[in-house]
Amino acid sequence: MAKKEFRPLFGVKADTWTKVDAVSTIMFTGVISRRAIQMFGEHGLFGVGKNKTMQNANFGLSKGAWDYLDTVSTVLWAFTLLHGAIDTYEEVHKIPDDKQLLPGRGLVYKGYNDIRNVF
Repeated sequence: MAKKEFRPLFGVKADTWTKVDAVSTIMFTGVISRRAIQMFGEHGLFGVGKNKTMQNANFGLSKGAWDYLDTVSTVLWAFTLLHGAIDTYEEVHKIPDDKQLLPGRGLVYKGYNDIRNVF
């Protein structure tokens, strides 16, 4: 019987996972920033700074477009967190690069190592 060729999850290469991680982080940051601005406009900081303009901030997009971006960014961010968790598992168990489920090092894993190496 022929040996089955190993393929990473979804057949996605390490470079592509890095791009997915980066795009999801940018999208998630944008959506969360908009939410923070709207909440600040609605509630202010300790009741000070309420602003109707900030409360309705949509930056030229409709509410439906923001809902769509929120959904996409949440799904991509879930993949980013999954990638980081699997990277950590693969590193701990010393799985070789050519046998990894999600090849490459995700942003979460890279960030953790960068912080860890500072101290």
